[in-house]
Amino acid sequence: MTMMMVRETEAHALRPRHPGWTTLRTVAAVIVWKIGRDERVDALMLYPMLANFVLMGALLPWVYETPAQVDLGLMAVMVF
Repeated sequence: MTMMMVRETEAHALRPRHPGWTTLRTVAAVIVWKIGRDERVDALMLYPMLANFVLMGALLPWVYETPAQVDLGLMAVMVF
């Protein structure tokens, strides 16, 4: 197993500089602070999954293509 050694100056260069990153870290810190120890793991998994579901649903109208009738027929055959 190899271990990667990173100097402090290099580690600082690896940090994201996007303004949204600070907002996400702040939201995560508030969630961790507000919820109890028992609920922490569940909440830290649930919120990103929920955000992903909402984001994909919001993008769906621009990227969804209706399947061809042949493909729909084949899917119906696979169900039965």
